[in-house]
Amino acid sequence: MIYFIAIGVHPFGNNTIMTVDLGQQYIDFFGLFHDTLLHHPSSFFYSFSKDIGGDMLGVWSYYLLSPLNLIFLFFSKENLDVAVLIITLLKYGLMSSSFYYFGSKTTKVSKKILIPVSISYSLSGFFIANQFNLMWLDAGYLLPLIALGIFKIFQKGKINLYVFTLAAILIINYYMGYMICIFAVLYFIYLSTINYHTFKELLNKTVKFFIGSLISGLLAAMILLPTFFQLTQSKGSYTIKQIHWKFEYSPLKMITKFNIGAYNFDAISSGYPNIFIPSLILAVAILYFFIKKIPLRCRFSALLITLFMIFSMCFEPLDLLWHGFQFPVWYPYRFSYIFIFWLLILGLNSFEYIKEIKINQLIIPSILFITITYASLFYRTKISYLNYIIISLTAIFFIISITLLGGIINQYPILKKITPFLIIFEVIVNAYVSLSRIGFISHSEYARYVKSSEHTLNKIKNKDHDFYRIGKSFERTNNDAMLLDFNGTDQFNSMLEPKTSNLYAQLGQPQSEGDVIYGNGNVFTDSFLGIKYFLNSNSHNKNVFKPIGTRSDIQNYGNFFNDHEISIKENPYVLTNGFLVSDKVLKTDLALINPIMNYNSIYNSFSSNKNYQDLFLPFYSYTEKLINLKEKRTNSFDTYTKINRLKPAKIIISLTPKTNDPYYVSLNGDLSDNKVKYSVNGKVIEQDQTIQNTIVQSIFQNQKNKVVNYELDINANKINLYDLSFYFMDTTKFLIQNNHLQNSQLKIINHTSNKIIGNIDVKQKKENTLFYSIPYAKGWNAFVDGKKVRINKAFKNFIAIKLSTGKHSIKIEYIPLFLA
Repeated sequence: MIYFIAIGVHPFGNNTIMTVDLGQQYIDFFGLFHDTLLHHPSSFFYSFSKDIGGDMLGVWSYYLLSPLNLIFLFFSKENLDVAVLIITLLKYGLMSSSFYYFGSKTTKVSKKILIPVSISYSLSGFFIANQFNLMWLDAGYLLPLIALGIFKIFQKGKINLYVFTLAAILIINYYMGYMICIFAVLYFIYLSTINYHTFKELLNKTVKFFIGSLISGLLAAMILLPTFFQLTQSKGSYTIKQIHWKFEYSPLKMITKFNIGAYNFDAISSGYPNIFIPSLILAVAILYFFIKKIPLRCRFSALLITLFMIFSMCFEPLDLLWHGFQFPVWYPYRFSYIFIFWLLILGLNSFEYIKEIKINQLIIPSILFITITYASLFYRTKISYLNYIIISLTAIFFIISITLLGGIINQYPILKKITPFLIIFEVIVNAYVSLSRIGFISHSEYARYVKSSEHTLNKIKNKDHDFYRIGKSFERTNNDAMLLDFNGTDQFNSMLEPKTSNLYAQLGQPQSEGDVIYGNGNVFTDSFLGIKYFLNSNSHNKNVFKPIGTRSDIQNYGNFFNDHEISIKENPYVLTNGFLVSDKVLKTDLALINPIMNYNSIYNSFSSNKNYQDLFLPFYSYTEKLINLKEKRTNSFDTYTKINRLKPAKIIISLTPKTNDPYYVSLNGDLSDNKVKYSVNGKVIEQDQTIQNTIVQSIFQNQKNKVVNYELDINANKINLYDLSFYFMDTTKFLIQNNHLQNSQLKIINHTSNKIIGNIDVKQKKENTLFYSIPYAKGWNAFVDGKKVRINKAFKNFIAIKLSTGKHSIKIEYIPLFLA
């Protein structure tokens, strides 16, 4: 807390502790938590704030089921960062307390040692490096209690504590719970060697351990079973199918993480396990294996477990085992807190036998410390968190620790008194150095965005209570809809379904494995996706209102609201979530790499007209001018290379449109990481940089017979363009079909986050398929006139129901599988 006050964390200054995923993802989920519990509990199952709609149980079971999250209910959205601070501090305190309780019940170590060791646990390398992953910290305080529960199986034959704490972590965070289950088996084996007397007794303890584990799983089954199904639809589909039997890096690099402050931004995305603990505790833990008074079988089993964990942090098959056979995206070696816990257990056990340690045995940790220092110097230029100051500071602590240990062994009372302070001081120094190496989001920018956005959105919410989606040309994060409580279009989420990413690619939108952004929409997609309102930023502060796209094709949308930061456009062509179309939607597939073709396919599939017509038409009449570039054309792509790397380079394409229709450009290639900037007649075209597929940019409208220059400023020395084509949307065709579809919409009479109820009149057999712009999922159920009916897939992505002619009452409802 003192550190956070010192660096000015709000309310003591303008900083927050939000960075990376905590600031760009989790804080939005906490906003969803806030609104779900206070306003619409059905969002627990499904939410239209998750891209254009998605299952939420997986999100809740991974991110949001910590009981401490209830604290968010007492804070406004603008001050959720303060709640994050309070919860983080509480979890740090709970981790220290639970470890202290564990140590006091399993060892006879004095409070003078147990207190600093407990603090070392909560402020260890893993928890400092991952305090931003707030949902993992619950494992930190439950792990010691679970271990204590296993200990009590041997000491008293009771399984209560083990059952309820293991069930708790499986419910709160199944991912961390899975890892702890692996450790529970290892720790049970270790305790079996310590407490072995007879085979019959061991068998009895094993049966109790197995029964306790089974009961824990059953208690958590209501969450685990539907979550498991959801995993198969989302991140579980990325499970590694081929394992490489290899070391991921030289194990010598791992020990450099015992340095003070062995952490920075590069180490977040990739790197080595965060295993820092104070030098003195590390030294004592190593000496455990050489204390002769500890039975050999105990030391041998501990050695095997230690080696297993060490190899798990560098040998690919074992690494995958701990991570559920998926490589982590960022934050590698997420189980390393268990290794830290294990080292601290060994350290406590060694402290019990401190008098049995011989002074000459200090050569063993001394050799380890020398090896760490040598490895750090050797890799200094190759590992970004290493420098001479860090290495020297760590070496000083190594020397002091060995000196103090020598004094303790030789019974110097003054050195015994200094020891606890040294341990605490070292973890504080590590925490300070580590956290000072990364940046944080400011409170004022976060609060300003939330306040301005809520003010604007309330203009819509207070007037319009129908079902609709809201699009934006800007964002704070891709999860704004979750934080600000509206039906949106974007998402950044490890639980994002791959089919949703594919759909966005098919519609020409930026997307990646866990990321979708509706930044490149058009009038046609706005219409059938139910985007009734569109928000534009009037602010020049792009750090607060980050642009994700430019929409030049919404000039015919009505002006709904305007202030100095945000304006709202209202879409007159919007279709509600449910309208009648031809059954061709059930037979039409979308191409993965050709959005324009997909728009035309969707347009034709909506209609019962047998004559195929293009809504988006190619425009071939343009000229291209290269500045400081040479072009090489192949059958599959064009390569543009700078002639002079020190000078600006451009592609200028001049078009003279023959109509006032909206015009678009389809392009693909090396477009991410700001390699290309776009403009039309000198006006910037904003573009999100998450580009892994063909995108379609809206570039101009109402420019009939005027020369328009579309420019690409090339920032890279060389780029490849796979598709650069121009199209215009035939507005007349669009309006004819749109008017027809608006006259055959579902009249929604009630809707929640997981349910839509409405009435419809089917007048002709040729258009008797009710289309919903809702991603198809197995949890959806449909009822027509009170009878359950089959749900079909439209374009293999959306929900559709076939109806008979006449008037019908329709209800669709989402309930996760295994909960229905």
